[in-house]
Amino acid sequence: MSNEEKKTPQSTKQMVLILPCFAILGPISNMAYLPALTQLTEFYDTSLEIVTLSVSIATFLGAISPLIWAPSSDFFGRKKILVTQFFLFCLMTIGCIFAPNIQTFIVFRVLEAGSLIGSIGVCFAIVMDVFPVYSRGKGLAAVIFAMTTGTIIGPVIGGVLTDKWGWKSIFIFLLIVSFLILLVVIFFFHETNLNKKPYALKKLIFSWVRPVIFLKQKMVITSVLVNAVSFSAMYFTMVLLPTVMQKTFNWSKMNSGLSLMPFGIGGLLGSMFAGPLIDYSRKKYKTLGSRLLPGVFGSFLLSVTVVLIGATVLESSTSLLAFTSVFAWLFVFLSSGTQTFLFEEIPGETASISSIMALVQFIFSSVSVQLTATAYGPNLNIWYYAYGGVIFIFSFVLIYVIRNRWEYIPDKPKEGENGKDIEMKEKKSSTDRDLSNKNSTDTSHSDNNTDVENNSDDSDDSDDSIESNYSDESINNYKKSSATEFSSE
Repeated sequence: MSNEEKKTPQSTKQMVLILPCFAILGPISNMAYLPALTQLTEFYDTSLEIVTLSVSIATFLGAISPLIWAPSSDFFGRKKILVTQFFLFCLMTIGCIFAPNIQTFIVFRVLEAGSLIGSIGVCFAIVMDVFPVYSRGKGLAAVIFAMTTGTIIGPVIGGVLTDKWGWKSIFIFLLIVSFLILLVVIFFFHETNLNKKPYALKKLIFSWVRPVIFLKQKMVITSVLVNAVSFSAMYFTMVLLPTVMQKTFNWSKMNSGLSLMPFGIGGLLGSMFAGPLIDYSRKKYKTLGSRLLPGVFGSFLLSVTVVLIGATVLESSTSLLAFTSVFAWLFVFLSSGTQTFLFEEIPGETASISSIMALVQFIFSSVSVQLTATAYGPNLNIWYYAYGGVIFIFSFVLIYVIRNRWEYIPDKPKEGENGKDIEMKEKKSSTDRDLSNKNSTDTSHSDNNTDVENNSDDSDDSDDSIESNYSDESINNYKKSSATEFSSE
């Protein structure tokens, strides 16, 4: 299948439907069995601290696993990695169902989490494989919506299944769903990575640790941190919200679980608007920085929303739920914008960038889970004020770091070109045009340095050239950034 065939509108529409299926199960599996922790302690006759150990270890492994799965898909292909992930998930889930003791259960549960969380990074790589430059926001928004929705509906599904049929019904449900998705991958999903890297064991192992290197780049670390802090605040709220509803507003356990649904509604609305708006901004202004316009505005508004959540968290349940819905809506804008920007800023490194983003997000979210144990109380709003302030500061830093990317004006991509080819072509053509313009200008000045009129004409020509291509300052800045990127390879 050629690149032209791969990028037809029909294939991208299919991917918008298929990719959320791949991305949603990991978050659901992580959150679904949280309501069953008490039953697990009774079933295995152990303490809650021991059972909770499966949660913390699984979260830690979930942070690391994307570093392995996503880069490996560059060597073996997206389909083989997805098949391996869902097959292992099925086996580990069976192990959880029939685990004879709590130690065995923890081992299988941790391996279950590690086998599937990394699929999100693979999904991001598929988006870059399939979607043209001006449509990637739509694909990434679909994946992020699935992640957010899975995290939200997981506890609801787990609570209902636990109440009706016990904790094992959760893993039976996960086994059935994962097996169905495995069949979809095998029979309906076609390989999208048409430029696999040649396999070599040393290169493969290095690709697992290589994503950390990108944190040295200012644009990467700033984008990753603003995403991670925002995700941490959302995770903090999702874990704490049922407790707030029960203890502060006297909601029942069933209704407190449903209090997470506004997150899902906000995420759905965000995925509907964020992707098209990000793609429109990129197409209209034709700068890499334009990818971030909706995300940056969303980031500032998100910081204000977090402060408003803090102001209402102990005062009004209606306002609190409304603001959590807006929170999820804005987070999709921020996450989609920053990730599409980085994927184009560092072409050919989608797996590495998505892996390092997942790593930092899960580390921050694991810390936020620990904070919830002591955060609830009369001073809970202070935590939200702190989160809002940090997000606001990082938003300003992000604008400053990407200031030079508003001058970079890429050529319009031809249909059928993949993201890596487009960006490499843009880099080469921009440098060639700059050198050509500079040589032409130097020659003109040397031949006509006493002719004022000719010098004026040269200046006008140079201005036209800069306007239609790139500015000298932009090229120099981009060369320095590119040199840093390729030196890290």
